[in-house]
Amino acid sequence: MITQKQYIDMKRTLLFSLLMLAATSLAWAGDGTMAAGYSLPKEWKKVKYPKHESLPDAVIQWGTATLRARVLGYRADAPMSLHVEGFMPIGSDRWFHEQYPIDPDGTLTAHVPLDMTRQVRVAIVPDGEHADDDDLLYQTRIIVAPGQETEVFINLLKAGTPFQAFRGYMARTNRELAEHYFALTANQKQDAQRLCGELAELQTPEQRLQFFRQRLLSEKRHIDKSRLTEASRAILRMEAEGDYVDWVTAFEQQYLWHLITAGLMKQPQPDEYRAVVADLHSLLPQEVQDTVTLRPADFETLTRPYAPVSPVFWDFCLVGGEGTHPYTTDLLYTQTAIRSGWGPHYEHFANSVKSEDCRAILRDHAARRQQVGEELAHRSNVFLHAIDSVSGDDVLPALLSRYPDRPVLMELWATWDGASHAAHREMIPLCDYLMEQGVAVVSVVDDTSNLQDWNEMLRSIPGDHYRLTREQFRALRRFAPEDGVLAYLFFGPDHSSAVFYVGFPGTETIRRQFANILGTGLIHRDPAK
Repeated sequence: MITQKQYIDMKRTLLFSLLMLAATSLAWAGDGTMAAGYSLPKEWKKVKYPKHESLPDAVIQWGTATLRARVLGYRADAPMSLHVEGFMPIGSDRWFHEQYPIDPDGTLTAHVPLDMTRQVRVAIVPDGEHADDDDLLYQTRIIVAPGQETEVFINLLKAGTPFQAFRGYMARTNRELAEHYFALTANQKQDAQRLCGELAELQTPEQRLQFFRQRLLSEKRHIDKSRLTEASRAILRMEAEGDYVDWVTAFEQQYLWHLITAGLMKQPQPDEYRAVVADLHSLLPQEVQDTVTLRPADFETLTRPYAPVSPVFWDFCLVGGEGTHPYTTDLLYTQTAIRSGWGPHYEHFANSVKSEDCRAILRDHAARRQQVGEELAHRSNVFLHAIDSVSGDDVLPALLSRYPDRPVLMELWATWDGASHAAHREMIPLCDYLMEQGVAVVSVVDDTSNLQDWNEMLRSIPGDHYRLTREQFRALRRFAPEDGVLAYLFFGPDHSSAVFYVGFPGTETIRRQFANILGTGLIHRDPAK
């Protein structure tokens, strides 16, 4: 029997729910009045969104996606651009990133070259800034496709997500995901605090592992119950599965990021980082992580034919296997082969590809790689395969033996490392001077560096250039006392002692070291290190 009080409470609850539903519907439809006193332009107020949208199966289809935007609140005296990134084109090992200037009237048209339907990251970037700046607020991810047009209304004046309305391809899904990502960013600190609190209550590594398994199932149940398009649910399921893999295979990095985001820990200094990571690693030790069986058949969405639409797919650790769609396996094999560079893994993955369009991409890549290799072979200061047969333990003596009785400045770097580019610009005059004094300047990369990028960049870098295998490069990195991509090794004429720097120490420090080397024939560790 329902009492009068219960009946009144039920009416209040129902009325509140109806009001919230009405308010949400108006906000989605773009009929609400904005906080700053602005409303959607007339042509955006009655956007008709489709009820159902699904992700298309991934098929290589070269073309151009057209992205049109109107930016409310744009000022011509503070120029901005739309930055588009977040995918690596099939057949390339370089990430796509392009900026499209906003016209003085606050509109822009971006033509994005694509190989298939993609979820890309878009951001409004003030000229002179980068899209990955920590304080950048105007960003989201949207789905675009070759031959399709997407329109977006961006409001920089309203509190809340600036990406407010969409028309054209995947309009409803893009609107839903824009709201989701905005809420995710807005609640980032609180979510991190809650997760860290839940983890702190767990006592054993086994409990933590079970926690993430249950968390994945709970998130997917929540997604399945949501009133979103199937396309939105598919994207969010893939992100949940990828998040689970990150936690159970790289727990310490994930936990550290959440601790910092939650305000429970400051960013560790470089000399503290190893100890902090080791402490966190003990919460989910490697032997426990190794008990996790990651089989493609266990993942419902990252193995589907549409999975390559999401950037999560390309970061996924599973390649092929039972339960994976054959074409998506070929796409992964193609991209993995190309990213493996000149290493032995190239032939393994390339020979596993079955579909003709993927094999055509591999043939084109091989032809371009051969052309670059032939060009490099004619350069006297470039050594592509000079010491390929040398083991990792012998790689340093093999390199030094090529410069008998000469001091050596050896730089370890990568084409994709921004710190390396900045260091090169500062080092050019000093390298020229050191070479005049008889110092051998040696720059070393491995096969993670794009061959074409390396060919172009080394033209302005003085000295000799070596491209080693990944194993050889790792062996050289073992000589350095800290982690980091960019490192410098200084050797005296007899090569018997050395100084190591991780990161760029500055030209004056390098100049002092070689003044000591050239003056005494010996080299000593810098007291500051």
